[in-house]
Amino acid sequence: APIEIGPAVIAKEVYRSISRREYSYGFFELIKTAFLGIAAGRIGNGEHGYGPHKGFDFRKAIKFIESQGWHITILGYSPIPLLGWYGNSQVFFKAQK
Repeated sequence: APIEIGPAVIAKEVYRSISRREYSYGFFELIKTAFLGIAAGRIGNGEHGYGPHKGFDFRKAIKFIESQGWHITILGYSPIPLLGWYGNSQVFFKAQK
């Protein structure tokens, strides 16, 4: 799952601004998300027909999956596993009934 909180969001936003010439986050929203770990507000489908990651909080997704009777095991983070979610861009987890 994507991690859209923590410092990695800054790198993701720079890439998005260069590749798509658009910004997803306002300045203060980016600071709050990147340094305080508070997910931004979700937005609907982008112009490219996919749901953008902005505001996605994998922690809430895991809680929702668990509320449906699944057990979640976090397998790891990428690209720097030792940092946990802070500073990483992806989380890998397994769901079991």
